[in-house]
Amino acid sequence: MQQFDFPGSNSVARDSKYRIVHGSDGKPEIQIEYYISEEVFYRPSTRAHPGLIAAVQAVKGYDYGSFIINEWSQILVGRVDGPPVYAGVYEALLEFEVTGAIVSADPPAGLNAGDPWPGPGVGRGYVLAAGAEDIYYLHTVEGATRKVWLSRSVGEAAARQLSRRLGRTKGSQGGRIYINERRQFFDPGEGRKDRIYLGALGDDAWFPKPTMRLGKNMEGKQPSYTSTGNGTPGIPGAEARSSLATSRAHQISDGEGCISSDRDGPGGSERMQQFDFPGSNSVARDSKYRIVHGSDGKPEIQIEYYISEEVFYRPSTRAHPGLIAAVQAVKGYDYGSFIINEWSQILVGRVDGPPVYAGVYEALLEFEVTGAIVSADPPAGLNAGDPWPGPGVGRGYVLAAGAEDIYYLHTVEGATRKVWLSRSVGEAAARQLSRRLGRTKGSQGGRIYINERRQFFDPGEGRKDRIYLGALGDDAWFPKPTTD
Repeated sequence: MQQFDFPGSNSVARDSKYRIVHGSDGKPEIQIEYYISEEVFYRPSTRAHPGLIAAVQAVKGYDYGSFIINEWSQILVGRVDGPPVYAGVYEALLEFEVTGAIVSADPPAGLNAGDPWPGPGVGRGYVLAAGAEDIYYLHTVEGATRKVWLSRSVGEAAARQLSRRLGRTKGSQGGRIYINERRQFFDPGEGRKDRIYLGALGDDAWFPKPTMRLGKNMEGKQPSYTSTGNGTPGIPGAEARSSLATSRAHQISDGEGCISSDRDGPGGSERMQQFDFPGSNSVARDSKYRIVHGSDGKPEIQIEYYISEEVFYRPSTRAHPGLIAAVQAVKGYDYGSFIINEWSQILVGRVDGPPVYAGVYEALLEFEVTGAIVSADPPAGLNAGDPWPGPGVGRGYVLAAGAEDIYYLHTVEGATRKVWLSRSVGEAAARQLSRRLGRTKGSQGGRIYINERRQFFDPGEGRKDRIYLGALGDDAWFPKPTTD
């Protein structure tokens, strides 16, 4: 039951894993969830790999549960309370029949980068960095998470070569990528939509293969399967594990968590209308709140909280079930990102357009990081110019060069224009706030964030040097968006 460090990250999505389940006759089989649309999927299964099933069961200590096979054909058995456990090597191809067609981790003949990915969604997660110059994965030790870069293993030139190739299909903005056991890359898409094939790893350099050094009590007991999948491995140890349960959040009510709206309830036709909201979204993951599945499968709100450029924590809270329900109702599924703007309006992120309004939420979100509470409220005694200790969540604006005005970018039908504060409040009022922020930010201007408690901070470069700029206070600001 020894654990090792494996490159890549697990996904919480059920269709990103293989699962051992009980068939209709009670016998074990390997199953996938195979989506043909956002909400319609099949659950095909196979019993052609009894040795693989036995290997996973031996590690788990019971008859069911999830696992993946990574890009080195290593079996990684999922656990809720730690990293995956190594269960041997398996090289046989897993095939599943869906409506008469065979799907597997191998791409069909003629599939090209940019084509829809027709295989299972099973894979190990990495991130193509913004700019498509490098790739990383996240590694967590004792609650602290750091980025592990491909360039540190293979050199900048080799990492750039692969990253640029994937970026020609994925896009230079980067984002999540998966690699499966046949060393095929695909874009997992958003909410299981738009999965795109990115190509094979081929001869490009990659992270080094993890080295398995078994302890004396495990010597001679490492299973290795190369073609047939038969045989019963001898993997000692067992660990009980609660099965993940998916659950919808509570029904929303105006009395829970200060959610309110004068429109229809969550999921109603009026709720899904889009409005124009001042400010801009950031692509940075730590500039948003995210709904994720906790270790027991229940939803919680999570942030990424950086303590350095590459080391961060992921604290979460379940203290706001009404907020979770509001976001889920708009999204139509159980996870994803949102922010709360400076008027306490919930803005739910979308990949194909502006954010969607989901009501008003005024309760303070608090997170515990290494024993301290962090929130959008500044701690007592924090002054402009001090490091910003709160989350990086906020709505983006730009302090114009010269620190005389502030603007945000607004895009309609592909055309982007600057929307100036001075056009809303007058030049004198805009200049007063801008100059105050500029005394800390600098007259050169640049990006500024404002959070749901109306606190400004400088987001810094690459999450470094975040600086508190002060509260909005009584200064004039853009008008509150009307959601009527």
